[in-house]
Amino acid sequence: MGRFFCLIKCYHFLLKRQLIRWCALPLILFAVDANSQNVEWSEKDLARSVHRAEQTFKGGEMSRAYGLFAHLVSVAGNRAFLHYRFGATCTYTSQRLSEAIEHLEIARELGILETKEAAGWHYYKARYHQALFQFEEATMHFRSAIDMASKRENWLDDAKLRFGQCTSNATFPNYAEQLDEVEILMSHSDDYFRLYEMPVSEGRLLTVPERLRTKEDKRRHYTSQLHWLPNQRIAFYSSYGKDGDTGLDIYRVTVDKVGNYSVPTKLPFPVNGDFNDCAPVCIPGDGSQASDRLFFSSSRPEAIGGYDVFRVDGNFTGESIELIQQEDAVQLPFEINSTSDEFLYWENQATEESWLTTNRNQDFEGREVWRFKLKREPAIPVAISIQTDFGKSQGRLSVQKRGAERLGIEHSMSGDATLDLLLAAGQSYEVSWEAKDGTKALTELLIIENSSEPSFVSEPLRFSGSPSEMSLQYQLDEKPRINRPQIQWSFSGYSNQVHASLYAETMNREAFAAMRAEGIHEVGIEKVLQAATGEGNGGKQIPSWMLAAMHEIGVATSLQELPEPVQRTREKAVEIQSQMEKIQCWDAPGTEIWKAQAMIERFGEPALAILSEEARQLRMRAKAEQDRWDTWSDAIAEYIYQTGTDSEDWNVLKAYCETQFQAFAGAYVHAEDMFRRIDSHLRFERWVAEALPMQIDAFRKDFGTILTTHPRITNDFLAAAFAAHENDGIEGKLENLQKSLWGVFADEIIGYQSLGIYTLPGMEDTQSWFLRSGGLIEELRSVNNIQDRLAKGQQAIGLAWETCREGARKKNQVIEESDMSPSAWWES
Repeated sequence: MGRFFCLIKCYHFLLKRQLIRWCALPLILFAVDANSQNVEWSEKDLARSVHRAEQTFKGGEMSRAYGLFAHLVSVAGNRAFLHYRFGATCTYTSQRLSEAIEHLEIARELGILETKEAAGWHYYKARYHQALFQFEEATMHFRSAIDMASKRENWLDDAKLRFGQCTSNATFPNYAEQLDEVEILMSHSDDYFRLYEMPVSEGRLLTVPERLRTKEDKRRHYTSQLHWLPNQRIAFYSSYGKDGDTGLDIYRVTVDKVGNYSVPTKLPFPVNGDFNDCAPVCIPGDGSQASDRLFFSSSRPEAIGGYDVFRVDGNFTGESIELIQQEDAVQLPFEINSTSDEFLYWENQATEESWLTTNRNQDFEGREVWRFKLKREPAIPVAISIQTDFGKSQGRLSVQKRGAERLGIEHSMSGDATLDLLLAAGQSYEVSWEAKDGTKALTELLIIENSSEPSFVSEPLRFSGSPSEMSLQYQLDEKPRINRPQIQWSFSGYSNQVHASLYAETMNREAFAAMRAEGIHEVGIEKVLQAATGEGNGGKQIPSWMLAAMHEIGVATSLQELPEPVQRTREKAVEIQSQMEKIQCWDAPGTEIWKAQAMIERFGEPALAILSEEARQLRMRAKAEQDRWDTWSDAIAEYIYQTGTDSEDWNVLKAYCETQFQAFAGAYVHAEDMFRRIDSHLRFERWVAEALPMQIDAFRKDFGTILTTHPRITNDFLAAAFAAHENDGIEGKLENLQKSLWGVFADEIIGYQSLGIYTLPGMEDTQSWFLRSGGLIEELRSVNNIQDRLAKGQQAIGLAWETCREGARKKNQVIEESDMSPSAWWES
């Protein structure tokens, strides 16, 4: 009974305490509500709340830290540290950058730079600038942060890494690609990779098994995704390894049929380096892609921010790992890479789609999985100058993507000023003017025509509110565009595409003026050519009124003495270039996009020699016509000087002749360039013919197969091709190729020898071929003349290949005979 009353007493005590809590809850809520209405907190309450928010920030829970510090700056807005930490939190997402700079600047005004947090302020200010592709400003602040920081700062290593990224971005590809038909899938889970629709034939994306995680992985709470290739029974994943001294590295592991893992193999440089390398996806080679291809993410200094996607080709699924890129991994261009993190890039050739994971458009811990078209078109820049005509009052000129909410460019200027812009071909823009006093507002649509080459519009477009003024679009369509291949996007254009979905940027006024001054002659050329084609002959004939004028001043105009307009020569040049591209000889031998297989397939055919002669003839014709137009131009200049005539017709005629002169000068350069390209291929073919028995069709076929299965041979062949193109050290590169190729044949011959193939009846001569081949290889060491060494090497390769080929034939014959029935064997 006493125990029962004791329990009753305890129950009443607990119930009373709970009631007190319930009653206190409205008081707490009232206090919180009061604080939200600017009732001052006690220093103790504030310190407790700041401590909780600070622990959340240091724990990496940025979305929660954002809410806590946002509340703190609202109730204690005079504290520099709170604004500093809130701005720092906002630098961890591209969606809060405007808040980041606002509160970092408030913290600076409140004196944060006079505190121990000064180094941290520079670090987070640098992160802000890096996210916006403003690398010079970011470099300056990272340098200040590193110089001022103590060794205890947990962000110091990241600051050093990002400093390297900001100072190494000169190697970033200077072209941009547009992603089309982007489908976005959002994820806040570490299993985001499960959103990828990867068919079984391409492998599986899985969470790495526990047995592959090292102690260092577990200590850092790191779990990688794993790309499993069931057909090859090989998997790729990332790990900190034994001690994590080189950050995350990418490993390959094989799995036998009972599920046992081999010892993981760390992939060599340039896949792995001294920085974090992770998220590997391997695409095995097939008919359209000879070698394996590994995509991965890395924070190495070449990345422009966070993690970028890189690519390395080679043999990743064979017994040994061999890489084609030996010095640097290939960095994918913008818009695949950005200053945010990009992970797990994968290409699905079957559906012609690409997949990518990024955090560039998500708050804090969020990620987006993008699916878009595999074939990406380049973003071609077009330089345009807009001259406003809204009076002297100040206002704002803005440019944004058609139908978008965010403004890409906002430029405060006078109503009668000029703004030089770089816009993208094939894109639609809304151009708006708004006066500062609100008296005038106007928006016009501007559609930039598609183009295959960067260009600039010859004259400014007038933007006016006058009803009689022509629209921007009409002016753009009427004005000539002059090609300028050197026009490129700057990082400012990339930033606008990321943050406003808009390929656009303002141009330096002096740079635009210099470009226009350089091309002003071509502007005149375009106008004259428009006049010359007015008779509907497409520019292929000299207009009759011009012929009459030349006859008038005594210049011979008979058919044999007439110069030819440039149009036909241009068409012939385009035809030759198209043929070069068709037989894949436009790209220089040994360059990354050169096709070695195409060279082997066309070896010995006359197509290259025919194109070489056509290019030579075109070059001679361009020079002859250039001289004829120069004669006409001099005759007109002399007539104007002698007669004092200064009419528009004679000036147009003189400009037309000068136009043709300049056009043929360009045609001559084009023909010369094509002739040199073809000659480079012919030179390499001549060298290869001296080093290898390329005249034998069967050898070329076998050699093409070897190139697809032996990356080392591919590397040596590419090196020899590039040396021939540069005309530098080709003999040594070909010797390396001979030795490597002989080694491949020797390995196969030894394999047949181990089966006793060469001891079979009728194989005595074959065995002697290989012995003679080895003797020739030994003799090479004592031969001084390079041509003799190449000749002996060619003989050695030919003998080894014959031995290997005969061994393969005999092996297949033995296998076929062993499978025959006795009667079939007797009949054979």
